[in-house]
Amino acid sequence: MVKIFVGNVASATTEAELRALFEEHGAVSDCDILKNYGFVHMDEEDAAQKAVAALHKYVLNGSRITVEYATTKVRNATKIYVGNVPEGVTAAKIKELFQAYGKMHRNAAHVAPLNSGTEIPLLGLGTYKLLGHDLLYQSVSAALDARYRTFDTAAVYGNEGQLGQVIRELLPKHGLLRSDVFLISKLGPADQGSRAREGCLKSLEQLGCKYIDLYLVHWPGTAGLEPRDPLNAEHRAQSWSVLEEFYSSGQFKAIGVSNYTAKHLRDLIRSCTVPPAVLQMECHPRLVQRELRDVCKEAGIHFQAYSSLGKGALLNEPEVKKVAEVCGRTPTQVLLRWAVQQGISILPRSSQPGRVQENARVFHFELSKKEMDKLDSLNTETRFCTRDSADII
Repeated sequence: MVKIFVGNVASATTEAELRALFEEHGAVSDCDILKNYGFVHMDEEDAAQKAVAALHKYVLNGSRITVEYATTKVRNATKIYVGNVPEGVTAAKIKELFQAYGKMHRNAAHVAPLNSGTEIPLLGLGTYKLLGHDLLYQSVSAALDARYRTFDTAAVYGNEGQLGQVIRELLPKHGLLRSDVFLISKLGPADQGSRAREGCLKSLEQLGCKYIDLYLVHWPGTAGLEPRDPLNAEHRAQSWSVLEEFYSSGQFKAIGVSNYTAKHLRDLIRSCTVPPAVLQMECHPRLVQRELRDVCKEAGIHFQAYSSLGKGALLNEPEVKKVAEVCGRTPTQVLLRWAVQQGISILPRSSQPGRVQENARVFHFELSKKEMDKLDSLNTETRFCTRDSADII
C-alpha cells in the first residue's frame, strides 16, 4: 500500500470526488480529506507512481492540488512513551532506570505536567518578530525537523494568522496531526476586561483552530490605563473569568498568565475558579525569579521562561562562556540547559535552521551542581525585555 499526500484541496472537494480522480489510475483502498489537505492510499506502487505524475498541479474545483508521496518515518527500534514525569526528573535519570533492562538508543524527558491534566513540552519556538509567511515557514519547518512541538505566539505579535496557516501547511508534510503540537497564544492588553471574549475568539479565528493548547493573559495592565488605576485589577478579573469559560468549553485546553508579579499571581489564586496552569516570565541567570518560582511551585503552576538568552546579552557573559567551554557546549545551550534542568520550559526564537537545531540540543547533557550554582550567582534582577509590572495595581 502506498500513501499519497494531496495538498491545496478546495473546500468544495468531497472524499468521493478525490477517490474517483485517483481511481482513474488504479485501485484506492482509502481516502481522507482533512480541511485543505488529504491522504489517498493506493494498492499498487505502479498505480501510485502514475497518479503522482499525472495529478500533481491538477486543477480540481478551481484549486491547483499538489500530489506527492507522504513522508514515512522508518523506526528500527521500539519507542516507549513515559508519561507523568515529575519536574526535575532528567533524561539521564530515566536512561539509568531503563538501561537496567537492556540497551537504549536514546531517551527524552521533554515534557512537564500541567494542573489542567495535560502536558507541556519543555522546548518550544518563540515567534515574536517572526513576521511573514516565508520566514515563519522556514522557522517552523526547521523546528518540526528538530522535534519542537510547542509554538508560542500572541495577539500583539501580529502573526497568529500567519502561524496558523504555516502550521496547517507543514503538519501533513511532517506526518503530524494538530494534536501533535502545542499552540500558545495570549490575550493582548487592549482586550482586557469587557473585550476579553472578543480577543479570545479572534485568536481562535486567526490561528484557524478549534482549540488552543494554552492561552495566557499577556500583561496585568490594560492598554490606555495608568498603572495605579484600580480598573486594572477589575479588568484582570473580568479577563480571567472569560478564559475560565473558554477552558470549560474545551476551546482552551489550559489557561495561564504572563508578566504577573507574585502579588498579581497570589490575588488570582485566591479568587479564581480555575487556577492558572502556567506563568510565563522573562527568566535567565541574570533574572532567576526565585520568589515567583516558589509561588508557582507551592500552587502547582508550571513556570515557563521567555528571553532565556537575555536578548543575547548573556552569550558574552564570562561565567557562561567558561561553563560552556568546560561542557563542550555553546553558551546558548548552557543558558537553555540551565532552565530545562530545573523543569522550566523555554521558548527560544530563531529564524535560522542551524540555530533552531542548536537550541534543541539541550537534552543530551547535564550541568553539575557547581555549574548550576555558578550560573545562579549571576542573578542581578536585570531585565532585558519588558519592564517590571510591579507598579500595576
